[in-house]
Amino acid sequence: MSLKDKLRQGFERRFITVNVPLVGDVRLRSLSSSEMRALRNSLTDDKGETIKPRIERLNEILASMTIVDEAGNLEFTEGEAMSGAFDSMDAASAKVLFSHVVRHTGFTADSDWQAIEGAAKN
Repeated sequence: MSLKDKLRQGFERRFITVNVPLVGDVRLRSLSSSEMRALRNSLTDDKGETIKPRIERLNEILASMTIVDEAGNLEFTEGEAMSGAFDSMDAASAKVLFSHVVRHTGFTADSDWQAIEGAAKN
């Protein structure tokens, strides 16, 4: 099988369990390239303008896309993330959780990320 065929066939999700202080074990799933692209695209509107509420909840949105139960089903919806599902969480625990999520998913900014971050600060 050629490399091209391997890359096109898709992959099974990767799962890990991480320990988060004051929370305990949390199971995370990986994301596909198309899910990552859709997330990045959801941060700006049709005019390329930053959607500030989405930027402000980016960690929570990403967590809602990755936190799963033992069967691999999502524990949170994006709507719950946007509505403050993680707001009562201890800040230090949240920081640990979100860093695990970023590390496991490989979430990185695309070339326009600096512009998005700058716009969100204004």
